[in-house]
Amino acid sequence: MKGRILNGVNHIGSIACGVGSAGWGGALTCGRPAARVDGVWAFSVAAWKRVLLAFGVAFHLLVMRSFAQSDTLSLSQAISLAQEHALSAKKVRMEYGVAQNNVLYNRAELRPQVALGATLPNFYKTTSAVTQPDGTISFLPISQDNSSLNLSASQRVLRTNTLFFAESRLRRYSDFTENGLKNFNSVPFRVGIEQPLNTFNSLKWNRRFYVLEEEIARINLDINREQISGEVVSRFFDLMAAQVNHEIAQTNVENSRKIFAIAEERDRLGKISKSDFLQLELNLNSARQGTVNARRELIRANAELKKAMGWETHSDAIYVLRLPENLQGQAPDAEDAAQKAWMKRPEQKQLEKLLLEADQALELARKNNGWQGSLSATFGWVGTGGLLPQSYQLPQVENFVQLTLRVPLLDGGKRKYSTRSALEQQRYAEAEKEFTELTFKQNVRQLVYQFRELKEDVALGDKSFELARQRYEIANQRYILNDISITDLTYAFNERDSAWRNYISLLRAYWVTYYTLRQLTLSDM
Repeated sequence: MKGRILNGVNHIGSIACGVGSAGWGGALTCGRPAARVDGVWAFSVAAWKRVLLAFGVAFHLLVMRSFAQSDTLSLSQAISLAQEHALSAKKVRMEYGVAQNNVLYNRAELRPQVALGATLPNFYKTTSAVTQPDGTISFLPISQDNSSLNLSASQRVLRTNTLFFAESRLRRYSDFTENGLKNFNSVPFRVGIEQPLNTFNSLKWNRRFYVLEEEIARINLDINREQISGEVVSRFFDLMAAQVNHEIAQTNVENSRKIFAIAEERDRLGKISKSDFLQLELNLNSARQGTVNARRELIRANAELKKAMGWETHSDAIYVLRLPENLQGQAPDAEDAAQKAWMKRPEQKQLEKLLLEADQALELARKNNGWQGSLSATFGWVGTGGLLPQSYQLPQVENFVQLTLRVPLLDGGKRKYSTRSALEQQRYAEAEKEFTELTFKQNVRQLVYQFRELKEDVALGDKSFELARQRYEIANQRYILNDISITDLTYAFNERDSAWRNYISLLRAYWVTYYTLRQLTLSDM
């Protein structure tokens, strides 16, 4: 049956169809025929409600179909992807690998070292000024080769910084002028020792630093996993809030459109003031603008989540997020958690490193500005000959002993002042260690207290959202029946939206606090 045009709107002539009382999921039902007023077909309020709800169902299905084309993502999936693909995870694994290699390099320095050295050839041809007995200078040609070959083995002792070594050398001298002289010098075997006296042992200090840095890097591996989790949780709920705002905006547009359609009919019948009519039109325009802004924020938050995960950054598809079904974790004892957390933290190792640096600076100041010396000694055999075999036939014993000392008699107070500076650094490092430990433990305790309260707060927020949603539905129905004012309807809208956003905000705070505690305590809760 054909409909009539009312104020530019084509209305169905005889039957109005809508959604049953079951809500959005209810069956499509048909209502009674519209009434005829002054020769014009006009809908009853109930018929208007059914028609508008039918349009709402169609719009809702369209929106759900568009979202179904996107990937769904849970919080646990997002965290798992980030821990595998995030750039910060790759960086911390690289740092741990570097720290391990530094320790292995330091250990390799303390293993026996064997090296082969050669200077082959070492030839040069030139002229040299030679003073004659009568005082004149003659320029004589020089053409010679002075090649060498040596094989050495060494071993350094970490504790005393002593170097033991053994070597074998061979040198050949050849004169290519008229003399045609050729000579060999050999060291079949030589052993020796080099012992620094009262000097700074950098190798020993490097060992201590490398071991500490490896421990710090290993702990950072565990911390990074929890840091990534915390970052992803923040970005996940940013996107969740954006999706909620987008859904709220879409719902507000649809509701505002339905209410404005009713207002248009009331305006035609003269049953609404001009001010209220303009207010509803303004609400509809604001809702449409809110949808545009919400969509822009949705795109931004989706990109930030992908960046945090290091996953699918090449794609612009928007995830549809699934809220965590259960709240994980039980609040531990605050004092016990703070104490155990501190024992596992890299900050403790970092402060140990700071104290170690202060000790190193103190020893460096004392050793470099005090007396120093070195002891060197070698024992071996050396031989010479015009032919290579001859240089090894009758080798002679070779001995060498050398002791050097440097004692500062007057240094202008350099040692005293450098030692004072190092002691000041050491005292500050100890004070910083104590302060950092106390503030860290306080932070852990406060987070435990917050975590306890948040679990209850989330439950209350969930209940508030449900109550606000029910009140909004009732207010919406009452306005359709002309039972409440626009102000009351708008207030119900705002309350529902505020309760929805507050619930998502509380969920975010809960999960961020949960993973922050995991990061600080390095333990499952």
